[in-house]
Amino acid sequence: MVLKSPSHGFRLSSLRTLFPQARYVIIERNPYEVFASNLKLWNTLLGSHSLEDFSPDEIEEFVLAAYLVHEQGISDGASDLDRRFLARVRYEDLVADPVTQVARLYHELGLGDFESVRASVEQHMASVADYKPNRFTLSPAQKARVDKMWGKIISAKGYDWPETRLGVESGPVNRGSA
Repeated sequence: MVLKSPSHGFRLSSLRTLFPQARYVIIERNPYEVFASNLKLWNTLLGSHSLEDFSPDEIEEFVLAAYLVHEQGISDGASDLDRRFLARVRYEDLVADPVTQVARLYHELGLGDFESVRASVEQHMASVADYKPNRFTLSPAQKARVDKMWGKIISAKGYDWPETRLGVESGPVNRGSA
């Protein structure tokens, strides 16, 4: 069974208790992308389902705080997890070479013979070959807030945000073109 949901990071310790023999893959993603994507998500959800108004600053504060809680949940849940049960992959590496990365994960986690599923992975990749991910811009003020709150995490993970993806001061995250 494969469950893909960032929300599981908040409950990694509980999942480990419920499923002691499970294997976990942490997909690391550029924190700036996480911020921008979550702003879009929460603006969309709150715009459709909230009963009260929220300012862009309140949404940004929530996203900034939630990421720290999420990262702590992963850190706590993974702190004493045997290496045979946990592997990490950068999202960017997974997108760039999914077959190689999935093969590596199979090997690291002892999931069996990757060659027996290679054709299925390659077929799936061919079926989503035309997918175009969102490309976000952040305002300089948004980037500064992310840097202030998440700077140590960003530095430890070795990520950055290119100047070419900085937009104007415009409030909520801007969705750019691919």
